[in-house]
Formats: sequence, structure tokens, C-alpha cells
Amino acid sequence: MDKKQVLVVDDEKDLTFLISEILESQGGYDVVIANDGKEAIDKLRSFEPDIVFLDFVMPALRGNEVLRFINENLDKKKTSVILMSGLGEMVYFKKKDAWKWLPNREIVKERGEVPELLKWKRSSEEIAQEFGVKAFLPKPFSRETFLEVLQSINESD
Repeated sequence: MDKKQVLVVDDEKDLTFLISEILESQGGYDVVIANDGKEAIDKLRSFEPDIVFLDFVMPALRGNEVLRFINENLDKKKTSVILMSGLGEMVYFKKKDAWKWLPNREIVKERGEVPELLKWKRSSEEIAQEFGVKAFLPKPFSRETFLEVLQSINESD
């Protein structure tokens, strides 16, 4: 059985290491890490992963720019994108078409601004349709939640 190719994109190096460790402990995954959006696009120019775990707020290029690149250059049927963010309470899907996005009121209040995802004034369904996002993963997340999302992605392929 061929291993699934995974790209993990996040500016939090501890988190990319943790995700990589979880995936490698499960077996069946080759993991590539990028620590900002520019690095992610550079890596996506040389390979087409099966799964992309993508943070939204990063230096150099934000997640929406990486999503645009994926949408314009990769086969969305082959590449599953899981969008990760600490800017909201995102509810991942358990059944087809079960999407929710709830703003994280404490972060909004603390920063005194509206997170960029909310400025889009789009539902998570619209983001999913436009960019091919298969699931949303809130940060912080537990190992169990991560594995449940991963299993859902694997079952939908």
C-alpha cells in the first residue's frame, strides 16, 4: 500500500512537529512541513499531496492565498484540505455537508478586531465549495479530535 503524502502548513513549529509525530505514529503517511504560506506554495510546486493541513493566519502568505494556489494548480479531487485556525470555533464534519463556523468571542474581544475569516462574510460551506476544503479543525485540538478528522477525510476519499 502506498503511503499518503501529507503537507502540514503552520507557523507554529511545535504544532507541525506534533502533527507530524501523530501521522507517523499512525503509519501510512509521508509528512512534509512548511512553516509559512510562501514555503507551502514552494513545496506544492514540486509535489501534489493527498492531504494538506493548513493554518489560516501565517506570515509571508496567509492560508487563503495557499488555498487559492491549491484551487488553481492542483487536482481538488486528489488533494483534501483541512483548514486549521485558532480564530474561531470551527466544527468539523462528521457527516457530509455538516459545516459550522462560530466566531471565538474571546479572541475577537482581546484583539479588538474581526478575524479575517469572518471579514470574508462567507459561510464555511462557501469556503468549502470555493476552495475544496474538506474539513475544519479548531486550534487547540486534542489528539482524538485530530484523528477523528483524519479518519473522516480518509473515509471520504
